[in-house]
Amino acid sequence: MYIKTAPLQGTKSLLLSLQALFLHSVARMISILLGLIFPLCAYSADQNFIQVWNFDQGFTTDQKGYFNRFENSDSTARTFLTDQIYYGIGGRSWEITVTKAAAGFCGAWIHFFETKTLPEDRTYLNASNHFYLFFRIRGKEGGEKVRVQMADKSWVLKEDSIPCSPLKNYLPKEITTNWQEVTIPLKDFEGINTAELGGLTFSFVEQGSYTVYIDDIYIAKNKEVSIPQTKTENKPFTKIPRKKAMWVWESHRLLADEEAREEFFRFCKTYGVNDIFFQLQYKFDKSNPRDVKTELLMVDESRAFIKEAHEKNIVIQALEGYPEWVLKKWHSHPLSLIQAVIDYNQAVTSQERFDGIHFDNEPHLLMGFNDRVYRKTILREFIELNVEATKLVHAQSDMVYGIDIPFWFEERGDSGNIEGLCKWQGVEKPASYHLLDVVDNIGSMNYRDRCFGADGILAHGIQEIEYADKIGKLVYMGVETFRYPLIKVDMVCGMKKDLFFKRLNTDLMELRDLSRMDGPRFRLQFLEADDYVHVGLERPANMDKERSKRYDKALLKLARWVGTPPEGFINLDDVLFDTEYALSKNLSWDSLTPSHISSLDRKETYASFKTTLVMQPKITFDGQTKAQMDRELFSVNKEFLSHSSFLGFAIHYYKTYKGMPD
Repeated sequence: MYIKTAPLQGTKSLLLSLQALFLHSVARMISILLGLIFPLCAYSADQNFIQVWNFDQGFTTDQKGYFNRFENSDSTARTFLTDQIYYGIGGRSWEITVTKAAAGFCGAWIHFFETKTLPEDRTYLNASNHFYLFFRIRGKEGGEKVRVQMADKSWVLKEDSIPCSPLKNYLPKEITTNWQEVTIPLKDFEGINTAELGGLTFSFVEQGSYTVYIDDIYIAKNKEVSIPQTKTENKPFTKIPRKKAMWVWESHRLLADEEAREEFFRFCKTYGVNDIFFQLQYKFDKSNPRDVKTELLMVDESRAFIKEAHEKNIVIQALEGYPEWVLKKWHSHPLSLIQAVIDYNQAVTSQERFDGIHFDNEPHLLMGFNDRVYRKTILREFIELNVEATKLVHAQSDMVYGIDIPFWFEERGDSGNIEGLCKWQGVEKPASYHLLDVVDNIGSMNYRDRCFGADGILAHGIQEIEYADKIGKLVYMGVETFRYPLIKVDMVCGMKKDLFFKRLNTDLMELRDLSRMDGPRFRLQFLEADDYVHVGLERPANMDKERSKRYDKALLKLARWVGTPPEGFINLDDVLFDTEYALSKNLSWDSLTPSHISSLDRKETYASFKTTLVMQPKITFDGQTKAQMDRELFSVNKEFLSHSSFLGFAIHYYKTYKGMPD
């Protein structure tokens, strides 16, 4: 806010002059303070326009709104901030590239409000005294067909927007390869509430492949307003060397097969991989439950492999992990494994030693993690494990110690609660921050296939990066290249939510502490509908007779646990209706077919249903080329360049990364 005072008249006294000067100074101070407290809009000095974003800094608008692409069916879209094409003598523009097919829709949107707030807490852009939308546009080839749409609060909540007249009506000619200014009266977005503007959409409705660039989005008070342009040249980008790590789960083959090993090292050289999380080969001696011992296997092969890796300037970190290990009753197993690696390092030459230990435990896969109360216990015991592990590693070796965690531990879920909030040593904060306090580094499993947007790598990674900056720790940003095929799941028809979570902490405590059944063979799945909760098993493909027998036995055991509530009969139609409705809103699940689970003698029968688990495309770069992935990661790298904690990327994992086309 800028407050303008009237000039003093010559007949006024000195006292009045000083008083006016004081009031003016107070007004300026209030203006500054309000600007700090309410930095919602960037206004010009005379408030003739509101800057939405000139794209030059950061990855959100001046109102903390994100941008993102949208796509459906065969149509595709990608969005970037590019410093290669811009209006003015420097800066960046918003690049939108689409392929509009006969089926589906595509485009990109940008929000005028803080995207990561609950709907009831949002502050929309008040442009009630402004009458024009202004932006600059150019095409890559010229002749691109774009439709401009705007949303207010009501349309944002409906996830839709209102189109204006065709864009050609606001241009002297169609889109060309030169920058043109677009000025659209807000009234042309029929019925729009300018007091609560929500966002802007660029959609593509005609078939074809198009790339357009957008710069300098403003809301202007009048049509002739002079909109600023960037007047600072871009500084040359200096790429700082970063780690490029990779998970390797096929370690046995690499240790045993010379040809596979040669292929692996060629791959690392070609694609700049210089840090490996390498799965250990080992076995536990559990003859004394109070003193579990670990024996490393293929020791001679490991010595030769690590030595060769070091000769090629590749770091090797020992990798392993299970969800159950985070529980206190299992801590002896991972700690024993760490001791075995320490003992190995002490027995071999410096060139043959592991450089670090990296655990991939994933506590969120335990059934009990779905109970928000017990989740805090799991997280506390997870922290405790890593405190002990870090002490052990640092006391007896010069190795680094790191772990993998999901990116969402510090984020707020749909309910507004922080998903990984827990108390440790009297301090309550997200588990990811507690863990960063303890370990040397984390691998943030930031599994998204895009750099930008509210659901992109930057948005999900920035909080961990900023916290790690403060405490001097390091973060690998993990990305996914694996896609599992459609997974068939046999779900036991469960029970009401409140009853399930009550039993989970009483008679179902064995289930609560599991991520799989029959040892590590069959992964458990949890499905929460609106009123009911279901638990099932992933059905492995191509099971032989023995494995099928074990699966049926495990499924029957699960049905005995959760299949029939103690209170008695449940209305199966109600359960299936509630579940089908929930599945229709969840892209991770597809279809529902009623079924049943019976004992061999048919004396026991439990209601069940078959469904399919679907990996969402946004989670993985599978289906894209290495070049497409590299461009997204290059954009992440540039945005995180100034953060000392950003160690580099970790790619999950070797087999699928290798299979991506160049």
